[in-house]
Formats: sequence, structure tokens, C-alpha cells
Amino acid sequence: MNLVDKWERTVAGVGIGRVVRSLKNSDREKALLDLTNLGQRLSRGMFQDKTFDKIRQVIKEPNGKWMQFLYRVMDESDAHVMKTMTWNLGYTALFQGTRLIRRSREKYGCNIPWGMLIMASETPKEEMLFNGTYEGCGENCQLSYEHMDKIVTQGKALGIYFYSFISYDVRSRAQDLLRLAKTHNDCEFNLFGAGLNLDKAFIRKMVELGNITVSMAMRGCEEAMDGQFGQGAWDKSLAVMDYMKLQGVIFGVESIYTADNYREVTDDRFLDTIISHGARFIWYTDACELGLNLKKECIPDDLRKKEILDRIGDIRSGNGGKSIYAIDFLKDAAVVEGHTAGGMSYCLINARGEMVLNPRDTESPCFDLTRHSLLEGLRQMEQEKNRCINKEKIA
Repeated sequence: MNLVDKWERTVAGVGIGRVVRSLKNSDREKALLDLTNLGQRLSRGMFQDKTFDKIRQVIKEPNGKWMQFLYRVMDESDAHVMKTMTWNLGYTALFQGTRLIRRSREKYGCNIPWGMLIMASETPKEEMLFNGTYEGCGENCQLSYEHMDKIVTQGKALGIYFYSFISYDVRSRAQDLLRLAKTHNDCEFNLFGAGLNLDKAFIRKMVELGNITVSMAMRGCEEAMDGQFGQGAWDKSLAVMDYMKLQGVIFGVESIYTADNYREVTDDRFLDTIISHGARFIWYTDACELGLNLKKECIPDDLRKKEILDRIGDIRSGNGGKSIYAIDFLKDAAVVEGHTAGGMSYCLINARGEMVLNPRDTESPCFDLTRHSLLEGLRQMEQEKNRCINKEKIA
């Protein structure tokens, strides 16, 4: 980040802080319009004017689904958390980061993703909780703090300011993840799969830092959760969600779906429950997309996949739907230019420190980032992707 970018980030932080404070005690519509105007000025033409016009139109409909949703988030979120998330994710990652990413893509001649999906650790226990196995990592793999710090440091130089860490046993990496968030306080971090092992001290530290969100692992209601994560897992998860909501944490749910549970994780009872306990978003993922080893009968067929995707669209719809933002690995492919781990907007790094081109393919090329730079890995992945494309053309 050069001096101009640093100055702009400081200006944005002051403006965002002022607006967030005013959201608690004054004309909210005016405050949000002021924030939109500030964003448009700082974007320097990176996004079309009509994009900001649409945002203003939504803001001017206070009784609409999304404004009611936003007002509830404002009322129930800690002011520091909301300001930091808006600053890091809304401004630094979306505006400054995207601008630098575009320059980096042109400069280095390869794709630079918008965010990184990183396996912080992989153990037999985590693989059991994950309901499958990430191929190729062996029994106990853990990406060291030094390597995680190196990835984030090098990523920021390319314009990447959003990092999602997959860890189903947060206790084993708690101090490293908190240290990373503190060191890189201009980034936004998401803990994907966390939940059961989040304790109150960790949650309070999250609020203090302000730049960590959580995607709780949820596979359904009582029977499904207790069956996979152990007796009492459902009640414990709801208790963790209640405490995060009380502390003003912005969090959501990640739900890996199969042919067995896809209806349960998209039905009204499940959604109404997680919404009432404070979830702001739900991240749906087809288990096959994560490279999980599933029995044939657990793999959703094409009809089921269509049913799931249609239902997720209904949940997200501005006309009705649910008061939660629903995201899907595949349905949002057009938005993120490919499925998350293999698209232009995200890439996956496993717990060995290997960048993986396609997690669905056990023979997919990997590149060792513990011995090479992130940029070298991205360039290598670009070459492999092009080679695969050329192979398909020849075939």
C-alpha cells in the first residue's frame, strides 16, 4: 500500500467512524447516504455510477427487506466491530484491494484472487467433523504461524485483504489466529467451520480486535448436529451463537449439504432458528465441491442440486425470502467468476501450505508455498489452469 493509499484509508476510517457513530443516534438514512457518497468518491470511478444509485435506492426504502435487515444488524452489533468490518472489508478489501488486484493482474500476467481460503490445520478429529477427508495431508497437518503470516503479508502486497481460515478445532490455533488478526489489523478474517470450540474469552477478544467474523458449522437441527458433532452439539452451538450475539459479533453459518440433509438446512425451521440466534448470513457448500469422500447415495443428483439452488435463491430474494443473506458455492459462480476455491475471486491453500488448483480433483496440481512465494504460486496455478484448458480443447 503506497502513501496515497494509506492516506485514503485513514480518511475513509475517519469518515466511516463518524457515520457508524451517527447510525446509533441520528438520521440513519442520511448517515447511510453519506457513507454511500463517501464510497463513491473514494472508489475513483472503479465502479459504475449506477451501482451507487442502486444502493441509494435501497436505502430510501426503509421498510424493505434489506434495510430492515441492515437496521437490525446495526442495533445488535458492537460499534467497533461494525466500524472495523466496514473499514476493512467494505473499503480496504473492496475498493483499495480490488484496485491493487487489477494492477497486479496486469503487472504480473496472472490471476490475483480477491480472497484466500486457508486450511489452518487438519487432524483426524477435524476430518471426522468435516464429514470427509481432504486428500493428501496425512494425519496431523498444521500450517505454522510464520507461514500464515507470510501468506497474508505477501497477499496484501498484491491487494488481497480478505482471508478465510478453515479450522474445526479453533482451540488448537486460537492464539495464532488472534495474533494474525492483530498484526494485520487492516485485513478482515473469517473463521470457517468454527463454533463448538469458541469460548467466551476468545469471543471477547474477537470483539476487541474487531476484524474477525465467524461461519459456524451447522449441518441441520438437533439430530443432525448431535449425530455428527456429538451429544449436545446443537444446544452448545446455539449457546455460542447467543453469546456472540450478546457481545455484538457479526457472524453467520456454514452448511455443507448432501443428498441426506439438503432439505433440512434450507427449511424454515432451521433458518428461523439460526436467524433468531443472531446469524446474518449462511454459506451453503455442496460437499462434492470440497473434495469430500462421500458414499454414492449421499451425493446430490442434478435434480436435487437444482432444487437446492432454487431454494437458496428464494431465501435470498428481496421480495419475501428470509432475513439472512444466503450464499452458495455454485449459484454465485457468475458473481465470483468461478466456484470459490478454483475461481478468479478465491483460491485454496491446504494445511501443508500447498496452493490447490481444484479441490474436487485428488490429482489436481499443487504448489508448495512454504518454499516459494505466493506470487510464484499464483503464476504456477495460472500456467496449470491454461494447460488444463488447452487439454480440454484438444480432447
